[in-house]
Amino acid sequence: MLGIGEPLIFGVTLPLGRPFLTACLGAGVGGAFQAQFGIATSSIGVSGLPLTFLVHPNQIALFLAGLFISYIAGFIFTYLFGFKDEMAVEFK
Repeated sequence: MLGIGEPLIFGVTLPLGRPFLTACLGAGVGGAFQAQFGIATSSIGVSGLPLTFLVHPNQIALFLAGLFISYIAGFIFTYLFGFKDEMAVEFK
């Protein structure tokens, strides 16, 4: 949520496999929403909530909506595709 995803990616979701793919699908849905509305920033920065400060002022609400859509879509994809406890046991 704060834009620093590498520890989560490489430490949790990527080794488990399926949660990484479902998170990517959720990000794709939110990214498509933001691309549809042409959300733009004034410079490059970290992703997530801190990027709100760099989004053009008239697009902040749409940016936050796209971010929220990404989070919800990632949750829904993970719920639909499922997560089995055996996946975590194999990870240990």
